Amino acid sequence: MSNLPKNETVKLITGVNGLMHNPTIVEGETSSTGKTISVEHMSGKTYRLDTEKILSGDAEFRKGAYYKLYTKEEMRSSQKANLARGPVCGANEVTDAEDLPEQTHSTR
Repeated sequence: MSNLPKNETVKLITGVNGLMHNPTIVEGETSSTGKTISVEHMSGKTYRLDTEKILSGDAEFRKGAYYKLYTKEEMRSSQKANLARGPVCGANEVTDAEDLPEQTHSTR
């Protein structure tokens, strides 16, 4: 893929793979070549993700967590898939599209 974003912030959705969870938005930074996106996991460990794979709409998986490109539609879809109101687990609500932050990139 040509024209990969270099030294840019990329918003991603992350969560626990295979479990009910509340998906969250995190920011990653593309490398100087644009080939990878560095993102810090909740544990403090930094992962490098394949930029081309993320921007094509695929997910990357690291230690039980998934990372995929943030779009309003994808965030709402992830929230709907994990909707389980209550104190136990899952997303308590599906955020209205106008209340979500703007996306940094779109799938190619």
